[in-house]
Amino acid sequence: MLLSACVSSPYLDPPAWLTAENSPVWTSADRSRFVDSIEPGETTLGDVVAMYGPAMAYSVDASGGEKTSDLFWYGETGFDQPWASVVVPGGFDAWSASSPVLAVQTSEGVNKRRAAAGVSAAEVEPPATAAAAEPSTPPQETNGDTASSAESARSPAVEDALADGVIGPGEINNDIAAAMAAFGQSGGTVSSFRARFGPEAEYDEDTRLFRKVGATLFYGSEYGGGPSVWVEFDGDNRYESTMIHVPRGGDKAPYERFF
Repeated sequence: MLLSACVSSPYLDPPAWLTAENSPVWTSADRSRFVDSIEPGETTLGDVVAMYGPAMAYSVDASGGEKTSDLFWYGETGFDQPWASVVVPGGFDAWSASSPVLAVQTSEGVNKRRAAAGVSAAEVEPPATAAAAEPSTPPQETNGDTASSAESARSPAVEDALADGVIGPGEINNDIAAAMAAFGQSGGTVSSFRARFGPEAEYDEDTRLFRKVGATLFYGSEYGGGPSVWVEFDGDNRYESTMIHVPRGGDKAPYERFF
C-alpha cells in the first residue's frame, strides 16, 4: 500500500518551500488520497515524509494527559482552512522517522485512528485557531535527521551567511538552522553560539520569580520582525532547541519548524 502511494505521489522530491499552492493536501481529493495512503499503527512518520514531503505546520496537543504532536500538511491555518494531519507521540524533541502515526485527520472531520491497544492517541480536537504554521523552508525529516554533528556549523551555508559577520533575515534557511541545531546538540552555549555564528539580532532572557528559567538567541531578525532562527537555552544556558520562524503577515500563522 505504501509503495503504491509513493509511486503515485508527486511529492517524492518535495519542493524547497511548501506553500498553499503546492501543499500535497490542498484539494479535497488530495486529502482523501492522503488519508487512504496512511494506516495508523503501521505507517511511520518517515513513511509520511517520504511520500508527501515536509509538514506545513505543527502544533502540540496534550488533551487527556497524553502529549502528542500534530503534523499538519496545509498552506494556511485558521478557521475554515483546508488541512490534513498526522498525529505522532511526543514533542518535537522526541520525533524520529520511526515514530508511529497514531491518527490521520482532515478539516472535513475525517479521523482515522489506530484501533489496536498499546499506543493510543489522546482525543485530538481539530485546531480552532492558527497554532503554528510552516510556509517557507521545509523539513527533509523531523528534527534529529537534519544534522548529526557540529561539523555542520562549519558548512558553506554558514560561511557564506557570515561573510559580512552577521546572519541576516534573507539568509535564514534549513541549512543555517540545521547547522545551529548540530552545534547546540554538541554542547553549544550562549557564548559559543555568539562566537561561532556572530551577534544575534536579539537576546531574550525569561525570568520568573527572580530566577532565570530560559534564554533565546534570535538570529536573522528580532522577535517577530521577520525570518529568524530561535535558539533556546535553559536557565543554566544549556542548549535546548532550534527553530525557524517566518512571519507571514495579516491573520496568517507563522511558519515554524523545529530542528
